[in-house]
Amino acid sequence: MMYICNSVDRTRCGSCGGVNPHEHKGNPTLSYCEKVRKHVKCIPVDCLIPDYLFRIDGMERRTERMMKLLEQQLRACRKCTLHMNGKALPYWTVDYKGIAIVGEAPGREEIETNTPFCGRAGKILMEVLERHGIQREHCLIINSVNCRPVEGLKNGKPSALHLETCRPWINKYFGVLKPKKVLLLGNYALGTILEEDGITSKNATLLERDGVSYVKSVHPAYAIYAQEKGLQMLEKSVLLLSKV
Repeated sequence: MMYICNSVDRTRCGSCGGVNPHEHKGNPTLSYCEKVRKHVKCIPVDCLIPDYLFRIDGMERRTERMMKLLEQQLRACRKCTLHMNGKALPYWTVDYKGIAIVGEAPGREEIETNTPFCGRAGKILMEVLERHGIQREHCLIINSVNCRPVEGLKNGKPSALHLETCRPWINKYFGVLKPKKVLLLGNYALGTILEEDGITSKNATLLERDGVSYVKSVHPAYAIYAQEKGLQMLEKSVLLLSKV
């Protein structure tokens, strides 16, 4: 097992002899020790990847470690019955650029691939984003609920209880990544984040709050149901997102 040496002077752990952090691959805050923990200042990090195993250009190492911890916690979540239907973890990469996209709930394709917005509606969304210069890898993509609601054998709608139960996960992901621009797709995302409804009449409108720009948009599935009208509404919202 590997441990983080968290001694007060940040130089050398008196009990385990951990390495000076400034000599450990340039990490200014942490040093590592493979010896058995002997006091409370050595913290086990079984679930963390040591800094020296990877190099990150777009995201701080500390942020990636926190994101990986969040993923482990979310994988283990059993707070409501939806987990029995399958789960799709939020999408993010080390190339994240401060944009968050909030959807409704994962469908069958998302559960199978463990990736949000990879189905038919997701492909429409990605095409529109790319047309306006927004790359998938620059975004956090998260749903209002992370597990799949079902009605019979089809995708269902999340209940108020499911939305309330999953809301803290959005808070945690936003707390770590601190998005500056947020695209809210559909009424569930609008209600979850801003406690509003009526997305059709509010499409392509902007709300500035606490330094974050929230763009309200119809869900990309609307481009399937309403066809050209829905696609035009989605295009208008993403265009606004690209300009704020």
